[in-house]
Amino acid sequence: MKQRSQYYNEEIEIVKYGVWIDGHFTWLDSWSCQYKEDKIIYENNNMNLIISLQVIYREKTILQEMTFRNLNCDTRQIKVFCNPLFSKKNDKKITFFAPILQAMVHNVDGYYFLLNGRLKRRGIVQYCTNFDETDCLQNGTIFMQPFSLRSSKSIYSLEGEMDAKEEIKVYFWQCSGSSKYEIMKKNRFIQLNLPNETEFGT
Repeated sequence: MKQRSQYYNEEIEIVKYGVWIDGHFTWLDSWSCQYKEDKIIYENNNMNLIISLQVIYREKTILQEMTFRNLNCDTRQIKVFCNPLFSKKNDKKITFFAPILQAMVHNVDGYYFLLNGRLKRRGIVQYCTNFDETDCLQNGTIFMQPFSLRSSKSIYSLEGEMDAKEEIKVYFWQCSGSSKYEIMKKNRFIQLNLPNETEFGT
C-alpha cells in the first residue's frame, strides 16, 4: 500500500502488518490473499486466522479497517504490528511517540504524519521509533524507543484478546498535515467516529 502526499515532498511508501499469536509471528504479506470487491482477504491455515482489510480514504487521512476471525475454539492473545516505511531518509526528520495523543508522530521540516490505532477500545501498546528488521519479533516484543532522528522506519503494536470463534475489528490510521493542531484534530475525529467507518467516509 502507498500513501502519497501532495502537500509535501514526503510519502509513506509501504505499510507492513505483522501478527503475533500463539507464540508465533509472521508478516501479513507472507499469507495467502485474494481480492474481493474493495477488500483484501488474508488467510493463514497454520494460525487458524482469517483477516479482511478495507482501506478508507479521506482528505489527508487513511483508515485501515481490519476484521480478524478466530477459527479456534480457544481464547487467544493477539498482537498486531504496524510498520510504515517512508520513501526516504531526511536529516531533518524527527520521530517520536506522543504520550498525550498516545500516537506515533513523524515530523519533517514542520510537516506532520500521525499514526495511531485501536483494538477493542485500546490504543498503542508497544512502539519503537527506529525499527530494525533484524529485531526478533518471535516473542511478540519490540525494543521500546520513544524518540529518534532521521529514522525512516517505526513500528507499533495493538494488542488484545480474541474469544473462541470471535470476530474483532482492528483499526489503523495515518493523518498528515502542516501543523500539529491539524493532525490532532484529524486524529480526534477518527477516534470519535470509530467504529462507524461509514461516518468517516462521508
